[in-house]
Amino acid sequence: MIPICAAIAAMAMVLPSPHLVAQASDLSLRQIASSNAPERVAGYTPHALTQMRDRNISKSDVELTVALHYRTAFLNRQGTWQYTDRGNPNGIIACLNDDGYVVTVFMRNS
Repeated sequence: MIPICAAIAAMAMVLPSPHLVAQASDLSLRQIASSNAPERVAGYTPHALTQMRDRNISKSDVELTVALHYRTAFLNRQGTWQYTDRGNPNGIIACLNDDGYVVTVFMRNS
């Protein structure tokens, strides 16, 4: 039988579910989960393609944002991974699902 303290310590080492982390109000907790964020774009939903067309955002813009910012991606309140070009005040924000598909895209100041 495992002592209670050891069992509690073992449970603490398990990362919470990404969807539970999305509900967290503490940004640092959500960023811990960024190791699970997709590192590249796997595809685009029809909604994302429409938003990109309407906002004049190219696939290469989105893919570059994801490639450069996947280490700081976090789960937003909608449960999608959010990638933000923080260095650009008009930068792109891309939201991807767990499978790496772009769900929506917009500009920071839109």
